[in-house]
Amino acid sequence: MRYLTLFLTLASFTSILLSSCSSKKPNETLLVIRKNDKYGFIDKSGKVVVEPEYLDALDVSDGYSMVIAGEDKFGFIDAATGEEVIKPKYLAAWSFTGGLARVKVGKKIGFLDKTGDMVIKPQFDEALEFSEGLAAAKLGGKWGFINDKGVFVIKPQYDQTWSFAEGKAWVKQGEKFLFIDRTGAKASAFEFDEVLSYSDSLAAARRDSLWGFVSHRGVFAIEPQFEQALRFSEGVAPVKRGGKWGYCDKSGKVVIEPKYESAKEFSDGLAAVRVSGKWGFIDKGGNVVVQPQYELVEKFSNGIARVQPGRAIGYIDRTGKYIWEPSY
Repeated sequence: MRYLTLFLTLASFTSILLSSCSSKKPNETLLVIRKNDKYGFIDKSGKVVVEPEYLDALDVSDGYSMVIAGEDKFGFIDAATGEEVIKPKYLAAWSFTGGLARVKVGKKIGFLDKTGDMVIKPQFDEALEFSEGLAAAKLGGKWGFINDKGVFVIKPQYDQTWSFAEGKAWVKQGEKFLFIDRTGAKASAFEFDEVLSYSDSLAAARRDSLWGFVSHRGVFAIEPQFEQALRFSEGVAPVKRGGKWGYCDKSGKVVIEPKYESAKEFSDGLAAVRVSGKWGFIDKGGNVVVQPQYELVEKFSNGIARVQPGRAIGYIDRTGKYIWEPSY
């Protein structure tokens, strides 16, 4: 539960992707389930593909899923077959992206390919996943970016950073944030007090106490006016005003009035919102599609969303019908 609970409760910083896998597999999507405190996988129809036997598991990403077996060892299964393709033996591991996955050996981070070969030797203090051909890596107390050979193409110099998205990454030096391009050149006209990654051609950014949205020119396309903001998705973004969350469009116009305790980004035409401490789902008209009733939810992907009415984990379709009844 350790890893799954962590990812379920992170709103914007990291997200889990319920990914389609290679065409050879018999299942379009595998979903993590928990039964008797063990983790396995089902397909979209609710059929068990991998019997619950693992201590923990992450969602399928890039065709593989990270699993934890006995003695807290990390490995990977192939979503096409449900078989272990990289035996659990690592101290820690993270999901595959771009054909590479981070693993921890001793106190250092390296990268595996899908055959299990260590293609970038463990040498980094910390690292993030590959995105757009580059990965943020920390060495000697500073962050830079490496290529798929493990070579720094942007030297370690930043106090904090995040992965590239739409050709840009945010970095922090001292107390301020800015955006850089893939060459390491500054890509924003201002420095910011807080930022999120680009999505849908805009990036949420805070100056002083208010949030707005920055274009790829590095200037505010939507002036700072919100108490808080998340990323754009499907043309709208969650924004907070007057202590409540709603949604704005790319002109900055509020299109769903702020009335929710919390809100997440749209996916598959639906967004999770919290009312009276419970999560449900609305459409882009602000209409309730699935009544608020869950303690935790993840966004819809391929027509399915993970929900937790309590400790138990289940999956629903877009009508709110369970394809997998909550279990733990």
